[in-house]
Amino acid sequence: MVSWNYEQGFTNEFDWTGTRDPSSFLTAPAGIAFLERLGFAAARAYNHDLLWRGVVLLRERLAALAEGEPMPTAAPESMSGSMTTLRMPRVLGGDTAAANRLRDRLLYDHAIEVQVVAWRERLWLRISIQVYNEIEDLELLARAIAEVAAT
Repeated sequence: MVSWNYEQGFTNEFDWTGTRDPSSFLTAPAGIAFLERLGFAAARAYNHDLLWRGVVLLRERLAALAEGEPMPTAAPESMSGSMTTLRMPRVLGGDTAAANRLRDRLLYDHAIEVQVVAWRERLWLRISIQVYNEIEDLELLARAIAEVAAT
């Protein structure tokens, strides 16, 4: 966002953004200490395991919507750490407007923030797991998607 030096040329316009939020720098030591207490390897293992349990759960819970059509991930399990993208059933739509509708319904009606994109005439849901997530979060997501599809 342009702040100071508007219409003074590209470099000058973006030299000073007007505000700077130092919270990420100030909280980084506490975040690193938290991960050290958990153990980095344990956190990564937990995230990866929960991610793939969630993929299986979403496939099972949304199978009726998919009508037998596969719901692949964009990359195999071996190439994913704590995040993947899962193809959604065709009934949810396949264009940017449908992606925005699903994302907004999940956010505003169910308080679930998740990225939804349209690609190759299908919707894809990005699932991102962190140590504060539990399988119940993914169950809630599955129920919410089914509810949105029903309306």
